[in-house]
This record gives sequence, C-alpha cells and structure tokens, in this order.
Amino acid sequence: MEFMRVYWARRGFTSDCNNSKVYVDECVVDESVIKAVITNKLLFKNIIKAGRGTRNVFECYNYTSLTSVEWIIKNQYYGLLECKLKRNDHLHFSLDSIRKICNNINDMKLFNLIYEKKRSLFFSDTLLECAATSGNTKVFKILLDQTVPKQLDLYHQPSLLVYSIEGLDQFSRYPREHHPCHSLNKAINGCHIGIFDLIVGSRGIVEIEKLFSLQSKILINDSKRISSFLEYLYNFIETKLLPIIPNKTIVCIAMKFVSPLLFPLLKSNNLSLIKKYSDNFKDNNMILYYEKVFLDWMDTLRYLTLEDNIMDDDGILEIIEWILWENRIPQSQEIIDNAHALSSSLTSLNKKEKRFICFAFYFNKLSRGWWHPFKSDLRNDQFPLLDMYTKYYEQTVQEKMWIEDDSSFIQSLGEEINSFILFFAKSIHNEVDFFLQKDVALYRCAWVMISRDDSTHYFGQRIPFKSLKIMKFCQQRDRSFHHSFQDFTMAIKRQDLEMIEYLIQVNRTEIIADANKELIKNGSCVLILAYTEYFNEDVAKLLYENIKITLPTGQNRERYSFSSLNAIIFYNTYINPGLKDMKFDYTNEEDLPIIQYFFTNSQSPLDENMKHVIDKACGYAGGHLSIVQYFFENHFYSLKLDGVSCSYLDEAFYRGHMAIVNYLVREKNQYFGQRPCKIAGVICDNDILDFVLDHTKEKKSSIIKEAILGGVYHCVAHIHNHQISIPYALEDYTYTDQASLLKFIIDNTNFNVGQEKDSNSSSSLLFKTKLKRPEVLSKLVNTSIREGMDNFDLSIPPTL
Repeated sequence: MEFMRVYWARRGFTSDCNNSKVYVDECVVDESVIKAVITNKLLFKNIIKAGRGTRNVFECYNYTSLTSVEWIIKNQYYGLLECKLKRNDHLHFSLDSIRKICNNINDMKLFNLIYEKKRSLFFSDTLLECAATSGNTKVFKILLDQTVPKQLDLYHQPSLLVYSIEGLDQFSRYPREHHPCHSLNKAINGCHIGIFDLIVGSRGIVEIEKLFSLQSKILINDSKRISSFLEYLYNFIETKLLPIIPNKTIVCIAMKFVSPLLFPLLKSNNLSLIKKYSDNFKDNNMILYYEKVFLDWMDTLRYLTLEDNIMDDDGILEIIEWILWENRIPQSQEIIDNAHALSSSLTSLNKKEKRFICFAFYFNKLSRGWWHPFKSDLRNDQFPLLDMYTKYYEQTVQEKMWIEDDSSFIQSLGEEINSFILFFAKSIHNEVDFFLQKDVALYRCAWVMISRDDSTHYFGQRIPFKSLKIMKFCQQRDRSFHHSFQDFTMAIKRQDLEMIEYLIQVNRTEIIADANKELIKNGSCVLILAYTEYFNEDVAKLLYENIKITLPTGQNRERYSFSSLNAIIFYNTYINPGLKDMKFDYTNEEDLPIIQYFFTNSQSPLDENMKHVIDKACGYAGGHLSIVQYFFENHFYSLKLDGVSCSYLDEAFYRGHMAIVNYLVREKNQYFGQRPCKIAGVICDNDILDFVLDHTKEKKSSIIKEAILGGVYHCVAHIHNHQISIPYALEDYTYTDQASLLKFIIDNTNFNVGQEKDSNSSSSLLFKTKLKRPEVLSKLVNTSIREGMDNFDLSIPPTL
C-alpha cells in the first residue's frame, strides 16, 4: 500500500472541485466596517502591503471558498474558523485537520465547539500524541477521558495517516502486546509537566513499570522549562517511587524516563540542581560518560550571544567553571586563570562582555567544533567578538593604518587591542576569516600577529575571497599565495565582474583547466551556471570572450534553469545554438516565457524535458496552472496520454493543486488513476469522494479498502452506497478499533455462503481488531456473522 500525504487540504482543496453549490447565507455588506478598516491607518497599510505580494490578486480566497479546516489552522485564522462553525457554514475536515486541531488550538472555547460538532472524527489514537506534543493539558485530558466514538489508547500502534507522513516505510498491522506510550515520549520531549502528570502521576506501580520500556530525550532548549520539569520528575520519584522500588537511586529511576539524563540536567542552567544530582553519576562509575556529555553540552553553546542572558550571575559561566574545578578536567585551573586574566586585561569592555570573553575562552579550549556552522549572512550581533571589536577597537586600528612598518603598526595599537585581536583571530577560523576579508585593517592585524606563529597553516585554510582589495593585499604580502578555483566560482555566483576580470587576467590557464576537469567529473561547472542560473550579461560576455569550454553530452549532463529570458537567448545564440542535447528545468511560474522559448527553439529530445517540467508544475513545489495549460494547449499529442488515467492529474490531486485538477478534469477530460482513489478513501468529505468516483475509469474497489483501513466509518458507508462492494479477499487484513465500523463491514461483506470453497485458497476472511472481547460480542450478536460462520475468522487481542 502506498502511504498517502493529504497535501490537497493545505492548498484549500474544497468541495468546489465538483462545482457543487455551497449553501451559505450571503453576507450583508456593512459600510461602517469598511470605513473602520480604511480609517485605521496601520491596518489598511498592512492590507495594502500584503496585497502587493507575489500572489496574484485573482488567486486570493474569499469567505465562501475558504472551506479547508487544515488550511485555516495552518494559517492561524482561528477567528474565521469559529465564525464559520457558529454559522454552520460548509467546512471540510480531514483526518489531518483533526490532528492539527489537537496540536495547535489552545483556545478551549474554540476546541470545545469543534469537538461538539465533529466528535465522530476524533477516533484516531494518535490524537493523544498530538495534544501531548503541544502540551495542552486540558485537550489531552478531554481526549484521555473520551468514550465516544471510542476510548483512545495510550499504547497505540503508529497511525498509517500520521506516521507515513513522517517517513515510516514499513508498518505492521499485527497488534502488539506491548507498545511504547508515544504521548509520554512527546511530554518528555517538550517538558510538559501537566501531560506527564496525567499519564504517570495517577497510575499504579505496575503501569509505571510498563512505561519504563520507553526512554525519551528532552528536545527543547528552554532552560527554565527543563529545570522545572527535572525538579518535578525528581520530586515525583522521591515521593512516589523510591518507597516502593528499593535499592534504586533517584537518578537511576529517572534514567528509565529520560536519556541521556545528564545532558538536559546541564541544559537546565540550574547549578544547584546540577550540584545536587551530579554525584549520582560518579557514584555509578560514569565519570567518563560525564566528561563526554559535558563536552557535548559545550558544543551546543556555540549559538549563544550576549542577548541570551547567559552572562548573568549564576548562569552558564558558573556551571562551566564548577564542572572544570570539581571534575579535575586536565589543566582546568590553568584554563580558568587564563580566561580571567584575558578578561581583566580588556578594560574597555563592560561586565557582561568580560564574562562573555571568559565563556568564549572556555568554548575555544573545550569544544570540539566551530563557533557557528559557516554562513555568509552572520550579523555582528550574532558574533559578539566582532561586535566588541567594532564598538571599542575598530576606529583606533583604522587610524593607525598609515604606519607602513608592520611591527610599528602593531605596537602602536597598544596591549589591550593586541590581546583582543590575537584572541579574536586565533579563536574561530571560519567566521573570523569571513569577517577579516571584509576589513583590510583587521586582516592586516591578523596576518602580522599570526605570521609570527604559523600563518601558512592559518591562512591556508581560508574561505574563498569576497574582497578584491584583500586578495591583492595577500598577493603583495606573499607572492606564493595561490588563487583557488573556489575564488572564481564564488565570484561568478556573486556576479562580481571586477574580481572575475582580475582572476582571468592573472590565472586564465588554470581556470580553463579546472573548469574542464569539473565538467568531465560532474557534467557541470560554474561557467555554465554563469550563462544560466547566475546570468549577468556583462559577466557572460567577459567569460565568452576569454574562456572556451566543451559542453557535456549524453548522460553526463546536469539539468539547468535560466534566470531570465535574456539568459536563454544568450545561451542559444552563443553557447549552444539550437539548445542541443540539454536537460531543461525551471524555477517558478514566472518562467513561462523561458519555457515557451525553450520548447519552441530546442533541438533536444522534448519528451524527457516535457515530462519533467509538467511533473514539477503539478508537484509539491508547483501548482503552476499556466505552465500545465501551455503544454496541454500546444503540445497535447506529444504528451501521449492513454485516455484512461492521467498521471499529471493524479499528482496535482495528491499535492492539492485544485485549479490544475479542475482544468484537467473539466476542460481536458482527463481521468483519475488508482492513487487518488486511495487518497479519497481517507478523506472525510463526501463531495470530494463523489468527485473522484465520478471521474475515475479504473477499478474503484481500493477506495473503500482505504476507508476501512483509515477507520473513517461514515465514508465507508457513503462509498458503499455508490454500489462499490466491500472486497471479500482483502490484500491486507481489515483492522479496526471501532465496533460500529466492524459491524458495518461484516453486515455488508459477501461471504459466498453456500458456494464451494476453492481448494487452492483460503476462503475465510480474517478481521483484525483492537476491540476487547466484551465490546466485540456486544456488537456482533445481531450482525450477519451467523450466516457465514464457516467463512469468518475474527482476531481479538487477549484481555489485558
């Protein structure tokens, strides 16, 4: 079975797809409301600003067309949802929308309104997990106490609908006797004390020991919530569990719930809590583990800035120093002394900044990674050391740049500036190198200071140059300094004409050799990108006049898109006349003129490129109706459609592109294949079910099978009313946990009573259920089961 993802709901796929008339009371135009909006300058300004976005004004939704609850919740229009519910307007509730309701809505008045009107859809066990994820204790308790339409199970198996979306490839429908409590896992992930207490707090020791099979990680970074949760957890264990579980420590029991426990303990930033329980790890011969987790925790601190309040008293700095001292990490006293000596020498800095210098010193000595993963858009406030340099030292360094002799230049800066820049330059390579290359003066300081030690090693690991001035500075200082092909690559991506011209002038032969090597190895190179995705006319002309390359052919080709119509015209005119042997791609719907030009002028095989472009237009990142229309109006016979089913229609339906679905069905007379039938089986909207059934030529039996497996009772009945029988030989066992649904399936299944059994196959139909025996028996005594006992097998789990 193909796992489905209900993307159509996120795109507002409503019952409008079958052009059914929606009966909604017409809104009375209230001129006073319009006047109030127009006279509210801030509100009106925001409305105009939103209207000037990239969305076509004709694609905007009106009140009537907004029927997808999933879309409404995703965009947080909770007031709109409440209004429609109170007016009894048509709304489309999908299974995924119910999941989002439990996960996102904190307004209990709105939740109760939905719950009252759509109680029958709250049947999935995974809803408990959704409520636990959000930490909504009130919603979780309502669902936990629920009996209608069914009592939800804390120990459920993963739902097909939910877990297929999260990438679960294999799933067994056989009921398991023991299964983890996913809700408890989510409660621990988010440190939700209320949810944890509802699940564990009121249970007996037998059930709590059953929960011990689950170890969860704390995933949040909120130190206050982590601290509160751990204090609650330790108190719960001390007061309730220790008296009845002898010979166990608090930490030992807590580790049954949380793994690794020491890591969130450090993340709590609660030094008194860390001091209280850290000895438990040493008592359990876990010193090596302790040091490893400490270093792991240090690595996570690379993202901290001055605005994170980490420099306040009794915070992270004190935790680091206490652990260094108490655990005798090698050279810990020397590290602490050197950090404070450096901090004290920087007299221009304030108290918080000095504390940050200590922290940066510890991080540089103890962490096993860089400060930040490299990214070119770091701001000064994201990199506090540079902010300090700019604030206190930059002006002095710039003023001294006139001094030609390097030693005199460095000496003139003073001891404090020298200490800071040396620490700054030797601390964190990638980010320092990035910022150094923006400032010639700072780069000069680093060059002179570090050259005393090992400049070859330091500057040899540089990132590509972003400044021609600094590139020339390095060449003047060291004639052996080599220009890399990466410098050329990044200059093209930045469309830096001045640097590209300079590199071609000094390094043309090597650039040509490296470009051709890259073409042979990868089937692509940055030079082709300069003519396609990163097109700039001046850069393209410069490259065309100075560098010649051989375009890749055959299978060794990359797929290219063009940044503009001028780009593809230039490429066709000078680089590849006739656009031969090319794999084409596009970026967005605005590329339609480029697409039209390519398919009008290309001598490449059109079938492969056409299929790729239409698939993309109908796919996840697509929804580009104009592109689909172009191909169906101008290249229809090249599409080679069979008239039975259309894969492009299936993909558009799967992804929720309603406009494309309507166009292909109504104007081009295309039909659905099996995939939409499977998706429609778990859609909770009868209008959409009718629409799919009415426009499908292939076998439709899979639609009811999916409804049964999805547990959508009223949809099973609706589909059956379309003369679609419940299949006797299901490929997968019927699996249900709703007594009313089980009764309907049995009553409407043809057991072939009185017919001869096929000796080569099993004639019995196995129904699997999670219902307990009393629930099953109470519902089945009046069903058609009595007529087909020889053909019927019911699998019921043992009563716990």
